[in-house]
Amino acid sequence: MIRSLFRYGFFYCVSLEEMPPAMPVLSIHQQEMIERLFPILKRLYDETEGFLEHPENQQHWYNRGYANGMVQALQEHGYGEWLAQHLTPDAEDVIAGHEALAWGQAYHHGVKMGSRETHQIIGPKCSANDE
Repeated sequence: MIRSLFRYGFFYCVSLEEMPPAMPVLSIHQQEMIERLFPILKRLYDETEGFLEHPENQQHWYNRGYANGMVQALQEHGYGEWLAQHLTPDAEDVIAGHEALAWGQAYHHGVKMGSRETHQIIGPKCSANDE
């Protein structure tokens, strides 16, 4: 049951009565985008499994970084617990010792781009306080 509908930028944010308090308030657009992003995130994780053993494949390092940037953005939107139920995110220090090397830099660039582009796709966070 919809409790309220209000305007936030150009997104309409919906607050559902049944929504647990820990879940973020999302617009319909944001919900659709997250539903589309998760299969991409999962595919990137699957395709880059074992990337640490292959520093010669910098594209896999970039792609794993991109996926972890997506995870970071989704966590910032309040989806950390949900992600943990569907995916095992890498530890923040997953590339410890590789940061200064070319493949470590590719990874960090991927994190930056994955986070930035996920935020751009999802849009601004809606807040229950905006009601």
